Amino acid sequence: ANAQQEKDLRQELEQIENRFREEESYRYFAGGNFNFPDFQKQLDENTAVLKFIYTEKLVFGLLLTQKDLKIHSLGTVEMVNSWTEEFRNSLSKLDDSYRLPASTLYRLLIQPLKNELKEVVFILPDDRLHGLPFEALIDEKGEFLVRRHVISYQRSFRQMVFQSLKSERTQSGFLAAFAPDYTGTSYQAI
Repeated sequence: ANAQQEKDLRQELEQIENRFREEESYRYFAGGNFNFPDFQKQLDENTAVLKFIYTEKLVFGLLLTQKDLKIHSLGTVEMVNSWTEEFRNSLSKLDDSYRLPASTLYRLLIQPLKNELKEVVFILPDDRLHGLPFEALIDEKGEFLVRRHVISYQRSFRQMVFQSLKSERTQSGFLAAFAPDYTGTSYQAI
């Protein structure tokens, strides 16, 4: 059994590594090679990045902070997808039926990593987790995740770098202003 488990884990690891290689397709976002250690060092100390990775059988959560990197197996693809679908369906019912799937998804996707989460959490979803409102997941105390964390979504690590560079460029002290001329129209100046 141990030899089979090791073989299965190696296959899962290979699938995770392949997903990271897929991020090469986002090279144009950062304009060059992506350096993971540099990216990690540049994270704010109050920020965590939670990347979900689907493999053939399992869903993994990769949690990255300025000083740490952890990978957890979160559940089977079938189980996570089933609860995700249940949660989405329950949201349209306008009753409390969302609470069970919201709590279950919290237990599956967030709880194994909750001690390492920071004030700000960037979520990089995968597969069916795209479109899942993580803010509405309910913790063990019955509170929504958004009550404890600022949630933001990104598509990839590279896009995070690109967005960071973009925001640095726009925070250069440059100001653009205009005053439209409404002469000859029915509009008035602001």
